[in-house]
Amino acid sequence: RKALELYCRAETAGLYQVEGEGMRKVLIQLQPDRFEDLIAVVALFRPGPMDNIPDYCAVKHGEQEMSLLHPRLEPILRETYGIIVYQEQVMEIARSLAGFSLSDADILRRAMGKKKPEEMKAQKARFLDGLQHHGGLDRRRSGKVYDLVLKFADYGFNKSHAAAYALVSYQTAYLKAHYPLEFFAATLNSEMVANDAGRYGKIASLLAEARRRGIPLPSPDVNHSFARFRPVDGALPYALGAVKGVGIAACKAIVRAREADGPFTSIGDLARRVDLSDLGRQGIENLARVGAFDSLERNRRRIVLSAEELLRYAKSIHREGSDALAPSLFAEEDLQVCEPILVEAEDFAGSARFDEERSAAGFLISGHPIDACRSDLEQLGVSFASRVTADERPGRRRAAGLVTGITNHTSRSNRPYARITLSDPDGSATVLMFDRELEQSGEALKEQSLVLLELEVVQRGSRDSMVICRSASPLERMELTSQYAFPDEEKWIRIRVSTAEAARVVREALRRNGVTNGPGRIRCRVRMALQITELGAWAEVDLQDRFRFNSEMQETLAVENGVLAIESFTPSPHTETTT
Repeated sequence: RKALELYCRAETAGLYQVEGEGMRKVLIQLQPDRFEDLIAVVALFRPGPMDNIPDYCAVKHGEQEMSLLHPRLEPILRETYGIIVYQEQVMEIARSLAGFSLSDADILRRAMGKKKPEEMKAQKARFLDGLQHHGGLDRRRSGKVYDLVLKFADYGFNKSHAAAYALVSYQTAYLKAHYPLEFFAATLNSEMVANDAGRYGKIASLLAEARRRGIPLPSPDVNHSFARFRPVDGALPYALGAVKGVGIAACKAIVRAREADGPFTSIGDLARRVDLSDLGRQGIENLARVGAFDSLERNRRRIVLSAEELLRYAKSIHREGSDALAPSLFAEEDLQVCEPILVEAEDFAGSARFDEERSAAGFLISGHPIDACRSDLEQLGVSFASRVTADERPGRRRAAGLVTGITNHTSRSNRPYARITLSDPDGSATVLMFDRELEQSGEALKEQSLVLLELEVVQRGSRDSMVICRSASPLERMELTSQYAFPDEEKWIRIRVSTAEAARVVREALRRNGVTNGPGRIRCRVRMALQITELGAWAEVDLQDRFRFNSEMQETLAVENGVLAIESFTPSPHTETTT
């Protein structure tokens, strides 16, 4: 599932640009040119085998020789460049080198995968003995082979499993590249009906990615949306049925009435043409909170407070026999059906409007408070909190977000800490913050406050990592430029490349991203360093323009062919460089 989710984010069918530092590194370095390689990537991207990814890529590209502990491993591991990738290879090693039967080899595989201590102990002794007597290995090399097999067997894939994943991944990537509207509609619909507590977070992430790809995403509207996600004129309106507490059957009734007799003209017209009892009080309230009735009544709070009255009104209209009663009493009259009476109230304002929308949808659909300072954040190289994930490389990053929740806890060592829940236009995130940082942040860290954070991805062992918040300060748009930008100072970046062609590509990418030579802008100077292998030296040159350089630009350049490193530095005042 993880591999499938990652591949589904592929930007094109031929080049798998995928979010997540680990998978990005694999796919860019590997660049699958045959289906066999694609299967291997799926199998390798597991907690155990993924440690072998750098060696796999290096051997594939001829950067290092294939290393084998025994000549008999060559026919078994040739197709995967000397790296154990599949469970079938584990079994074949046990059969070929240790003299196991295939059924015994499968028992060894299961024991390793399920980590049964007693069974593993017995199998290890038999395996090592077989390697020495059947395979001719000494005890030292036998131990190395066992350790290698054991390392892989942790979360290993069988080849048939990986092949099925790879095929579906490739097909899905193709659909996303060439039919993005249909792809996102289908994927959102699958998440919408999933019985999963985290489905709203997944919907938010998918919508954020669709937005980044330039797909228009209109807010839910009873006059335009459908029960499920469906492409409409190049856009993807938010589905009515994706709102919390709103049943699909009631949404379909709304759509049928609209298609039969045209758009609704008022909230009363909707109540007369659709039996709102199927929608229920919560359904009416939540549709109002997300703005689904805005085309009929702009004041969302009036509808929320009038939900019960609307239900009574609709019930009286749709009650059996009510239509037959009117002509007998008022045969001579031209009846005018009155509108339901809505409660008079001030609309939700400011953060309350966002709170109501978030409670009904699980996230913000129509916009986000941080949108007002998005451009300033980009100029400053500040990312969004949801983009800083635990699977990235360790290090510190600046990010912004809206605090939506703070939960206090105590660790096993009796140390206070808090889980901070944040939202931003791209999704949501949860980070940890410990007592000292909490105390230093003071009043800046409170619910519904916009904050600028310093986040650190910390690796704990080989498999466990987390995102820790080291500091938090208020984020106010009017103060951004004066507080964090220094027009008289310039940041220097050195980009090391291995070829002149790579230098040209990098320079063009920088120019496309934006030149900021004017005053009052965040300016970045770039020094290109070209590796001269024959001389064992570097040739450096400073680019004339000042560039807009943020974290996204750094990630883009880092995966270009021929880019060896990107580093910040302070130039020596005595160093002369060529422009």
